[in-house]
Amino acid sequence: MAEETEEGPGYSHAHFLELLKHPSAQCVVNDIRDFVNEFPANLTRVQAARRIHHFLPEVTLKLLSCEAFQHAEQQMASEGLEKFVVLKLFKLLFRHDPADVREDERAEKALSEAAGETAAPLLQQVSKLSSKQQETFDQAAGELKKVEHFRAPRDKLSCFANAICLLENVVEERVFLGSGDAAESSWINLLAALILKASPPNLYSNLEFTISFRHPSRLSDHERKCLSDLSSAFRLLCG
Repeated sequence: MAEETEEGPGYSHAHFLELLKHPSAQCVVNDIRDFVNEFPANLTRVQAARRIHHFLPEVTLKLLSCEAFQHAEQQMASEGLEKFVVLKLFKLLFRHDPADVREDERAEKALSEAAGETAAPLLQQVSKLSSKQQETFDQAAGELKKVEHFRAPRDKLSCFANAICLLENVVEERVFLGSGDAAESSWINLLAALILKASPPNLYSNLEFTISFRHPSRLSDHERKCLSDLSSAFRLLCG
C-alpha cells in the first residue's frame, strides 16, 4: 500500500528523503539502521515510545550538523526523522500487542451494538443540523475513516485534527462550545455521534498509536485536546 501523506506547510517528506541520501548524512543513516535493527520486540507501548522519543532529539541534532541539512529547518529534520524511524518500526509498534487486537475487536462490537441501542439519542443532535452542516459532518466522518490509510503518527493526527476542525465548524458555539459541563457533554456526545457515523476500523489502536508515538514536543494544545476529546467520546461509546 502506498503511503499517503498529510504534509502541510514547512515540511516535505520527499525532500527530507532526498537530503538523507546525501553522503554527509550517512553517519545518521547508520545510527538509524542500528537503532531499528536493535529495537527490542517485547517492549510495551510506553517503553517503545520512551525509547523512540529519547533517540529522536539526539539524532536530529546530529542530522542538522550534516552538510546536506545545514540550511534545513529543525522542524523539517524533526518531522522527517520521526516519520522515517516510526515507519521502519511500524510492524513492531502498531497492533503488535495482542491486547490491541482484542481492544479493536471489542470496540468494533461495541460500535455495532451502539448503532442500534445508543444511536438514536446521539444522532438526534445531527438531525437538527442544516443540510450544509450535515454535509460538513459527513466530511468530518470521512477524515476519521482516512486515519487507517496512514502509518506515521503525524499523518494520523492530521486526520483526527481535521475531523475535529470540521466538526467545530458545524456546531453553534453557544450550544456546544460554550462554557460549563452541559456544553462539554453536548460536544462529547456529538463526537460520539461522529464516531458512530464513521465507524473507523482499529480506532482504539490508531488513537493509542498516535498519542504514544507523536513526539510530545510537537503536539499543540489544540491537538492534545482533539485526542483527549476523541478518547472521551470513544470511551462513552465503548466503555
